[in-house]
Amino acid sequence: MQQQHHASPPRPLHVVVTGGSSGIGAAIVEAFAAAGHHVMYSYFSRPPSNDERRADNVTARFLDQGDPASVARFAAAVRRWLPAGAKLDVLVNNAALGSATVHGYLDRTFGGVRSATDPLQQQGEAAGPEADLSLSNHVLEDLALMQVNALGPLWVTQALLPLLLVSPTRRAAVIFLGSVGGGTGVFPEYKPADLMSKAAVGYLARHMAAQHAHSPVDVVCVAPGATRTSMFEQSTLAALDGDARKRFLAAMPKGSLIEPAEVAACVLAIATQGWARILHGACIDASLGLGVRPGLQTEYPPPASADATAPTPVVETEEAWTAESPPSSSRPSSSRHHRASPPPRSSPTSSPLWMHYHRARL
Repeated sequence: MQQQHHASPPRPLHVVVTGGSSGIGAAIVEAFAAAGHHVMYSYFSRPPSNDERRADNVTARFLDQGDPASVARFAAAVRRWLPAGAKLDVLVNNAALGSATVHGYLDRTFGGVRSATDPLQQQGEAAGPEADLSLSNHVLEDLALMQVNALGPLWVTQALLPLLLVSPTRRAAVIFLGSVGGGTGVFPEYKPADLMSKAAVGYLARHMAAQHAHSPVDVVCVAPGATRTSMFEQSTLAALDGDARKRFLAAMPKGSLIEPAEVAACVLAIATQGWARILHGACIDASLGLGVRPGLQTEYPPPASADATAPTPVVETEEAWTAESPPSSSRPSSSRHHRASPPPRSSPTSSPLWMHYHRARL
């Protein structure tokens, strides 16, 4: 019985990944699907296109995890997706907004309502309408970051927890994707609410681990550092020209960014390897060391002499990867898509952010 508890799963698992259409989430979907597991992932702004190849073991559903009603609909879709009597084996809470992507979320959710009619403009007219409008935008962005990044994973996990607890003896895993920013390091170039929300994810993982000290659910938080994703491109790299970008990347730990497939390999191992149960309650700094030396990013640009001592990028050889590792490509193939449900018509009136906005106008 003890050996069975430590063994890797002998059967395909049922896995839910939020935010699985791009970046780290897409790599996680690809890793589980390639290992033969059944995956449902959520998307918000990027539904899979009709011409993408499809895999029988992967499906996609719309989710706005900042909207409790959308979370409830997503949970109902997960219940319908699971075979009769089956449990949910793995939940990966990956979906999140960043300092540079929160604008698109607000524009899509509110239909671009951020305008001069915002009630916050009526507070402090002496500062002028432009200052008031800027304040109202910041407030909405902060609310969205906290609601989507901090409350969203809580709501999703609470909604799916009964499915993870179907079997009182069989292991399940809840894995939160946090961030080195707000987890172990301070990065003042980003919005405070962004990193506050990521810190909340780490706390949520520890809180839930304490609650499930005697249940079969293992709870772990993985906090990556600078990863080669479109989110990091928008928030950090887009402002750098060619030479500045080269210097920035050379200054990163090991002279490189983390690849999404590397994070996916870590998540896959935690979810599928029996030994990973000892990580229950852990918040893993998976940042290549950026968490212990955040100044490599926060104090950029480096002194002019830094180029002379810049580290040589470490190139992984094929032998460094085990046969169980996912493909090393940072852009997973499109074969993961299957039976994607179209996003519902834009209906922001059910969003708590929308209701907060309009209550303030009355």
